[in-house]
Amino acid sequence: MKNKKRLFGALVIVILALTMIATLAACGEEETVQYTVTLKSGFDDQVTTQTLNEGEVFTLPVNPFTRDGYTFDYWTEEGTTYPNQVGTPIPVYRNMTFVAHWTENYVPDVPEDFTVTVKDGYGSGQITAVVTEGEEYVLPAADTFTRPEYTFGGWQVGDSVMEAGDSVTITANTEIIAVWNEIPKYNVSVLKGYGDNAPIATYVVTSGGSYTLPEMTLDYAGHNFLGYADLSGDLTEYLAAGTVIENITSNKTFVAMWEEITYYTVYLKKTADATGTDVDNSNRVTEGGSFVLPECNFVNAGYVFKAWLYDGEEVQPGFTIENVVSDIDVIAVWEEAAEPQPETYSVSFTDGLYTRPGGSYTEDTGYTIPLDSDKYFSKADYKLIGWTVAGDDSGKVYKPGETYNGNANVVFEAVWEQIVYYTVTLSDGAGKNETVAREESGTVYEYILPAADKFSREGYTFAGWKIGEETYSAGETVNLTVDKNITITAVWEAIPTYTVTYYYELNGAQISVSSAMYSGTKYDLIDYPADQTPPTGMRFDGWKLVRGDETVYAPGTTITVTEDAGYYAVYLDAVFTVEFSDGEKVQSSEVKEGGNVKIPAPDEKTGYTFLGWYLNGEGEALKDKYVYNVTTDMRFEAKWQINSYEITFVYHNGSQTFNVNYGEMPAGPIDSDSYQDDDYIYTFSGTYDPEIVAVTGDCTYTAVYSKTARLYPITFNGGGYVNFLNTDGEVVSSAERKNNQSYFVTIEKCVGVNISEMKILANGVEITAVDGVYEIPFVMETEVIVDGAYFVEYEIEFAYSNVEYIIKEKPEKNIYGATVQLLAIG
Repeated sequence: MKNKKRLFGALVIVILALTMIATLAACGEEETVQYTVTLKSGFDDQVTTQTLNEGEVFTLPVNPFTRDGYTFDYWTEEGTTYPNQVGTPIPVYRNMTFVAHWTENYVPDVPEDFTVTVKDGYGSGQITAVVTEGEEYVLPAADTFTRPEYTFGGWQVGDSVMEAGDSVTITANTEIIAVWNEIPKYNVSVLKGYGDNAPIATYVVTSGGSYTLPEMTLDYAGHNFLGYADLSGDLTEYLAAGTVIENITSNKTFVAMWEEITYYTVYLKKTADATGTDVDNSNRVTEGGSFVLPECNFVNAGYVFKAWLYDGEEVQPGFTIENVVSDIDVIAVWEEAAEPQPETYSVSFTDGLYTRPGGSYTEDTGYTIPLDSDKYFSKADYKLIGWTVAGDDSGKVYKPGETYNGNANVVFEAVWEQIVYYTVTLSDGAGKNETVAREESGTVYEYILPAADKFSREGYTFAGWKIGEETYSAGETVNLTVDKNITITAVWEAIPTYTVTYYYELNGAQISVSSAMYSGTKYDLIDYPADQTPPTGMRFDGWKLVRGDETVYAPGTTITVTEDAGYYAVYLDAVFTVEFSDGEKVQSSEVKEGGNVKIPAPDEKTGYTFLGWYLNGEGEALKDKYVYNVTTDMRFEAKWQINSYEITFVYHNGSQTFNVNYGEMPAGPIDSDSYQDDDYIYTFSGTYDPEIVAVTGDCTYTAVYSKTARLYPITFNGGGYVNFLNTDGEVVSSAERKNNQSYFVTIEKCVGVNISEMKILANGVEITAVDGVYEIPFVMETEVIVDGAYFVEYEIEFAYSNVEYIIKEKPEKNIYGATVQLLAIG
């Protein structure tokens, strides 16, 4: 049994070995095992995949995905939470999926910029501005826009109306619209008066405006124009034509006021007791007027007219009655005719109120109606067209110039026809009317059309006058047939309106400011907005047309509006000039905005000390080595202090020192103090050593003195003689007085002379004074006569201090008791 077991075990081993060999042979024939590694974005459907062999190492890569507003942090295997960083090695033995994890980026809240648009409210202009969220925007001034015939009423912001200067907190794009209040308009009417309420003129005036009352061009028969009355005021207060009615705030009506003219009648009578047609009562004279007596038109059978009886005197036709202030009777004076007259018949005319004689006629001649008979009488708004014969039922009308045939006295009665009047009116076509004439129908009215400035109309130019369908020029003469009311209407042409827009930058955004202007308007280009600043590092250089050449226009340039125009701001690098002027030379530097400029050292200026650089020559001196943060053109001016030097003047007894400015001429004090020693008198010469020149530094000047030997007076009190010695002590001459053997001498010191000791030698022998008088023997050999006086030439030797001798001097006075001067030489 034991051997069977061993055989069985060996068999099993063999079978196992064969099995393993078979297995190994089968493995060598199979494919490699692979797995997929998937990367997911973690926030959308983005994925990437990679296939690796079993056991390979997968290194977690840099995140291939991007996510706005987030930053990648790490990878986690799907279904787990463990963070795996980029670069982590992962052995692959199965399919694996990794998911990206992110952290949201922190984004600080940045205020948003909003646009504020300010509109004029009627479509002609607007301005815009960029305002940061939450900031206050100050509403523009009331005069930012204007609108003809309106007043500014505020700014519409949302549902509110706010005032100029108010502030609005901006939280979104905002539209601000100007609110306008129409200025009220009022009618001004001027009526004719005298019962006729037809207007002479009508005008439309804006509230607060004015109106000038027109000249009166109409006529009211028998009346004088007094002026205009305001129907809303005192009707007895008259306003003259040309009066300006100011500050009209309501409808106004003015009526022409008339005063009836006072008339008196000059009655021409055939006889003193005449009545009816024998009285001419048609002669009406205004109060204070005059009347010329006419030819007599009465007929008195068998008599001829002789004269008129006026105020008790007979006067002839042509006589003038002056200053008529009452009714007057004037009676015809007759005389018998020399020869029989043919039978004549009288003619008279009447209007029903007044009668005037018309002469006479015979049956053979008939009567011709005078051509001017239509002027015999007048009736307001009527014209006399002919005459009918009183009592003639046929109604025949005789015209001026026609002949009436009859055989009896005749009265012609006036036939009237009502006059139809029409007006000629000027109109501006917009509510202003002015009556310039009121004429009888059919009248041809000659009228010179007014100048172009008769009326004005906002936004329009005058283009002529229109009558019917025809247009005429101002100043043209027209002949109008007035057979209806005629209106002459101003013709207007609308002035084209163009928009002028300025563009500039603010915080990187383009801002525009627009305004509407009429064509032909002249305007000046604006300055850069005062409340704005150019972009950083730039400066405003002017305006350039959006559609134009390269011309840059300076603010203030006058432009005429002919089309829409846009101007954009031209910016240049903000380069500023910094100048340093020392009064003779200017050093300049150009520097960009915010830059620094080194402060230069000034050139030396002889005689001056530099104090520093001053902005525009004012304020305090610069203290640093640089001018920092330049933001504008600057000019610095040097200030200098003139140097002062010590100038000393030295005199015999001291000195004086002065401070004198550079370049000035020093002037020493005037030294009037002469001085002397035993030998000389020293006098200031007025000069110095060295010679005085303009100051260039410290300097000492020494006074120069001239010297003069001291003078001593010697008084001769008696006679005697004197020997005259030369410088060697030898006698060179002598003088002797005839009447004396001795001469008495008094020696006196000059004022200011300092003599310590002195001796007088006479003939070589020292003599002394007795009571101050020296007795000197004197022998006179020669007399010198000058101008009738006796003089002597002499020489005396004496010694004192360092004086050795005196020289010969000519005496200047008579020797008898005279004083003689001697010159001391040392």
